Formats: sequence, structure tokens, C-alpha cells
Amino acid sequence: MAKQYKVRKKCLICKKIFYPSYAGSLYCNECKSKKSNNGKKKAKTPRAKKKPAPVKVAKRNTVKRTSKKKK
Repeated sequence: MAKQYKVRKKCLICKKIFYPSYAGSLYCNECKSKKSNNGKKKAKTPRAKKKPAPVKVAKRNTVKRTSKKKK
């Protein structure tokens, strides 16, 4: 089991003062267990794939060209 440090810290979630199990811990043990359990309970549901929108082809604007008459 990890050594309990003598330094007191404040939990970033619930703001309670706790003794961390290691120097870099930011959350108390209660919040850690809540945080890790929430991720496991949620099951990802597969999303329906969207069909791509049909590509619209723009019509080219044609310009009538008249030939120049020679004099």
C-alpha cells in the first residue's frame, strides 16, 4: 500500500482536505473512485452513419461568341 504523506491537500472536485497517497495526486480517494466508475458505466452506442449529400454539379455559364467581321 502507498505511503500516506504528511502534506495536506485540497481536492479539486469536492474541495475537501485530504492526505494524498502520492505527491502528485489532485483528487481525494472518493472523487477518484467516482471519476473512474463513471467512465466504465457508460456504454458507447454505435452511431448511424450519415449518407454523404449528393454532389451538385454547377452548370457552366456559356457565353455566345460572335465572330468579328473582316472589312
